Amino acid sequence: MDWDRRPDLLVASSPRIAKHTHVPLQSASDAVLRRMHRKYRPWHYREKIEKIRAAMPTAAIGADVMVGFPGETDAEFEATAA
Repeated sequence: MDWDRRPDLLVASSPRIAKHTHVPLQSASDAVLRRMHRKYRPWHYREKIEKIRAAMPTAAIGADVMVGFPGETDAEFEATAA
């Protein structure tokens, strides 16, 4: 996953910018991400969230979550919903 930390570091260091970041999570299922031909995996998101939390412990974190990818199983859906 391509991710430039500079915007998050700017937000963390500025008293004038709201402590908020957005994570466009498409699925928490590794299998679904592979079928989508995505190069990132669920643990990439976990690492990103951990870095954001380390820099901004009280930050609000928003996300768009896609569900219902063709062929997605109930178990894969539950992995994302959890």
